[in-house]
Amino acid sequence: MAVLLLNGMALFPTSVAAQSGKPVFIDSPAYVLSGGKADQGDNARPTATAQPAPAPAQTAPAKPSASQPSQAAAKPATTAQPAAAKPATPQPTQTAAAQNRPPVYEVASTTADAAKEAKGKETKAKHSLARQGKLVYISIDAAQVFNWYGSVNRPYNGKGARAIVNPTVSVDFDLGYYMFLGTGLSFNTTGGRLQYPSDYVEQYKDLGFSAYDEVLRAYTASYLELPIVFRVQTNLLHKHWRVFGSVSGNFGVRVFARYRDTYEDFKYQNPFGNQTLEGKLVQTGKLGNKINLWQVSVGARLGGSYKLLSIMSLRFGLGYRYGFLDALTKNHEQPKGVQATAKPQQFEIFLGLTF
Repeated sequence: MAVLLLNGMALFPTSVAAQSGKPVFIDSPAYVLSGGKADQGDNARPTATAQPAPAPAQTAPAKPSASQPSQAAAKPATTAQPAAAKPATPQPTQTAAAQNRPPVYEVASTTADAAKEAKGKETKAKHSLARQGKLVYISIDAAQVFNWYGSVNRPYNGKGARAIVNPTVSVDFDLGYYMFLGTGLSFNTTGGRLQYPSDYVEQYKDLGFSAYDEVLRAYTASYLELPIVFRVQTNLLHKHWRVFGSVSGNFGVRVFARYRDTYEDFKYQNPFGNQTLEGKLVQTGKLGNKINLWQVSVGARLGGSYKLLSIMSLRFGLGYRYGFLDALTKNHEQPKGVQATAKPQQFEIFLGLTF
């Protein structure tokens, strides 16, 4: 047996001995060829086909004989190992592969969906404000104002209105949801006409006044005002048209004040001569501290606007204002000891441009 082993002529190959499942003796060729370790059946590593050894120190299993069935050959050359898990890579969708189209990967689809969702949120946030254009608008208005005094007490009487033009420069901020908040600077002139009692000129009797029917005093008081305006505006009605309504609070300080007295059907007798004047007398002057230094009022406007250009609109409408403070102070003349109460009121027709 030793001679056969040295010459590489073992009668039974190692694989056959290992697959027999029988005890292997120490002097068996299988034991010698396995290096002193018995083969473990199906879990043993298959060996390669024996090749002639050039030196006695090297041994190789013999080629299986023809008498043995191809049982060893039925075994695979190597034991199948579980395939290592490959990194997850984007796979083309089944529809794209079936239609022979360029593959669409799930990663790209997820990215596109995220971008679409972000864009949708941005669009929704923009639409939720419902701004109609710019954030800031500048307007210049000119209003034809009709002034009169209300809440006049006896023995004074209100006698009509005075007409004057008031300019305003304003800045409006678009709050969204078709709402605007504005401020600016306005040069507002208030006033009116009062009829004084017939004994108003008793102080002038020593100067020769003896008779008259009535005295009319017209007031003009100008204020530099700071308006705070809240405005609500509709969307486009037809191409370029809008309608709006606003409320405002106005805080003003007096710049100057004047008066004009008109005496109707008076008679003047010169005490130092025989000269007599009859007819109409007009006197003018400044009032100073006889007119209130401060003025506080509230107002409302209703109007529309038409878009002339991409950067300019024409606006127009009607407005009303009511003053809370009396126009006249305690320093004013007080016939019969009665202080006049007169609240400034205004009706306006305005026209302006918005940029």
